[in-house]
Amino acid sequence: AALWQGIALDHCTNGVQTTRATATLIAITGNFDVLGGNNFSTGLRQTNLRMEDRVSSEDAIGAAYPLFGLFSRETTAMPVTDAILTGKPYPIEALIVQGGNPALIWPNSNKVKKAFEKLELLVVADLFMTETAKMADIVLPSTTFLEKKVLKDYGAQHRRAVVLHENVIEPVGQSIIDWRLWADLGKKMGYAKHFPWNNDDELLEYLLEPTSITVQQLKDNPDGIIYAHLKKRTYLEKGFRTPSKKVELYSERMEDIGYDALPTFREPAETPISRPDLAKKYPLTLLTGTRNVVYQHSQYRNIPKLRKLCPEPLVEINTKTAQDLKISDGEMVTLESARGSIKLKAKVTNDIHLKVVSIQHGWKEANANVLTDDEACDPVSAYPGFKSVLCRVIKE
Repeated sequence: AALWQGIALDHCTNGVQTTRATATLIAITGNFDVLGGNNFSTGLRQTNLRMEDRVSSEDAIGAAYPLFGLFSRETTAMPVTDAILTGKPYPIEALIVQGGNPALIWPNSNKVKKAFEKLELLVVADLFMTETAKMADIVLPSTTFLEKKVLKDYGAQHRRAVVLHENVIEPVGQSIIDWRLWADLGKKMGYAKHFPWNNDDELLEYLLEPTSITVQQLKDNPDGIIYAHLKKRTYLEKGFRTPSKKVELYSERMEDIGYDALPTFREPAETPISRPDLAKKYPLTLLTGTRNVVYQHSQYRNIPKLRKLCPEPLVEINTKTAQDLKISDGEMVTLESARGSIKLKAKVTNDIHLKVVSIQHGWKEANANVLTDDEACDPVSAYPGFKSVLCRVIKE
């Protein structure tokens, strides 16, 4: 048996413990790293470009979530909005956003907008004039995949290979490849020794140093180079990256930091159980972030053929609930939470719970994150409660 959770399971205030529970099921049923079960393989080992040895993590934004940094080797962006607004743990006066659209994707969009407006300088590097780019003081043109030279790591059931994707054309106009933005900025700020590369090949050679593979070898082998044949149950030889080297159903490491040592459910901040007072005004539970085959996050809505397949944002509502509210399929409604409201059309369906409504995210015409909460987060990962927002639907 195999369990594949995707990322949506993480997007709630019980995300980490739910993931732990899922991993526990895989482990105790013997379905880890076996044929037909959940397979495990490490990717290509590359030189780490992060600067942990030069930057103190104790004062970093997101330091309140130490386990996040311990396992991901980076911090979470969720506290950034509050840090800009409050100036704590230190003032933030400038922000660079590269290939992201936080004005639409981060929770509590009205608060995000307020924070970005407070900045002295907002720089956005992107291919498109996104909602975040519209707020920027400076917009830098990024390169498309046709203008980039990158390493791609591919895995199959029995082996892994690395392929060099060559650029088809040189960067057009003033567009700049992602890494060069940071390297050039770092050099201007006096950190040239940390950014010694002058071109793509030099950077890729640096990344490949832990391997025995060179950029020239990848150029000579356009189909890629196999660097590992997968083995089953390698944990029997090396163990896991836990203090005991075993699967830890009870985590003393989590307990030491103050988290639940066993996967434990905690009632989300906004439910009829935790907030019966709020549920009187907002009796429905909103799920945000549902996907379809047409779009990804806030991308691709500018492509006419795709827009034709899914032309507008919709809120899914149960047939019986819609009848009680006298709402018809395709009718314009207002969807409201404690943080704001949006207008969009209703999609009446039997395929959803009576007390639940659901909307996609990424629509500037009806931004789901106007409704979501940025403060009630998973205590370990800081992920917001995208799947537990009390709301109501009002007939226009």
